[in-house]
Amino acid sequence: MRVRARAHTHTHTHTHTHKQEKARLDLDRESDKVHCEAFALRIFGNADRVDRMGKADANTSKAFYAASIFFDVSSRAGAKSVFSTLRVPVGA
Repeated sequence: MRVRARAHTHTHTHTHTHKQEKARLDLDRESDKVHCEAFALRIFGNADRVDRMGKADANTSKAFYAASIFFDVSSRAGAKSVFSTLRVPVGA
């Protein structure tokens, strides 16, 4: 019975601490978008490099998919994308 009481206390303390940390978060939509987009670009770049070397496998496919999810998340942030300033030729 004491083990359960300790677990409950730990869970309660953890939840309380989490709520305090969440309350202190200073969110900046533009900065968050930039970080998310940079992360997506890094994942995509790594997968692209592996693919161009001819060493693509299931993990490469998963990396491309993960990058697409992060690009989608960053596009929904509402701030201007770095892609709006890039001019990439079709087929590049």
